[in-house]
Amino acid sequence: MIDDVLSAVNERRHGALVLLQRYPDGEQGAYLVADPRGRRYVLKWRPGAGALGQLRFARVVTMRLRQLRYPAPAYRMIGTAQSGAYWLQTALPGRPMAHLARLTPHLLSRLLALHEIHTGRAPANSPDVWPDEVVHTVLLGGDGYCLHQALREHSTATRDLLRTLQALVVEHRAALPLRQDIVHFDFQPMNVLVEGDTISGVVDWDGARAGDAAFDLATLLFYTYDDEQARAALWARGLAMTTPGAFAVYLAHLILRQADWSLRLHDAPTAARYIARGQAILRELVARLG
Repeated sequence: MIDDVLSAVNERRHGALVLLQRYPDGEQGAYLVADPRGRRYVLKWRPGAGALGQLRFARVVTMRLRQLRYPAPAYRMIGTAQSGAYWLQTALPGRPMAHLARLTPHLLSRLLALHEIHTGRAPANSPDVWPDEVVHTVLLGGDGYCLHQALREHSTATRDLLRTLQALVVEHRAALPLRQDIVHFDFQPMNVLVEGDTISGVVDWDGARAGDAAFDLATLLFYTYDDEQARAALWARGLAMTTPGAFAVYLAHLILRQADWSLRLHDAPTAARYIARGQAILRELVARLG
């Protein structure tokens, strides 16, 4: 499939990109390609053409961030091929932060400084999906993600977890602010690239939207929760940036998102680890909400 997509890209750009490898990280499929001059790009594809509007928004957002010297990729091409949407973006150096033994205070500080740039930077004509989607996914389920069936069928514990998450969202949904920040929507260590002690890139902007940038802090908190120092800093920053109720809703969405995904697509130990993490976050969240 990717060979056919690459052929379509080459035909449209009158170029000769060659496939180098599939990236070992990530679950949606990303491929490293290069042109005859050795310039490297990332090629991705997904079925259906419905993502084109979202990808065009990601292109505008990353262009805006790059103008501020933010290490985001440039979207070079967006189009359709093989009954799906493809996008070609510049490849950035570094390895995912997730491979580090720990998130150092220096890197966390730098990442939070980059995150500050998201505030108030969303384009004025952003798609109007915030905060409805974050709420809707927990209460009714999402489109290909945040599904409920796996949690309902897996165990009594996961059924109880789903009910708790839904109750939390019902209780606090009115607290969600209307903001025009850039929200990456998957701001986690797998999507942050590091070279030495430098953050060399933030990638995977394909789900970016306008909303409350505190959602990205909740995402980072979820995925670094086992790091006590990072956990404390992210709780403090997140609760200073948005209402406690809103932060609770964002965490509910993220717990459901990862639990569902892992139950359907990961092995049993991975699913159990993320479910336990979600339960631990909920216990701390209840204590913080009083």
